[in-house]
Amino acid sequence: MLAECVAKRQMLANIPLVTDIGSDVGGTSEFVLMCMASPYRDHPDYPEGWAIEL
Repeated sequence: MLAECVAKRQMLANIPLVTDIGSDVGGTSEFVLMCMASPYRDHPDYPEGWAIEL
């Protein structure tokens, strides 16, 4: 669990380094962040616009 958190923090710290490739969702960076947020979609503060089907 801790290793996963470290890996995700590292990814987020370097998100500007991710090449933005256009998609139906947006750029690659946006898609990565939406995927990472998806486990929290049942939280009341989760923005509706972030919902994606995995």
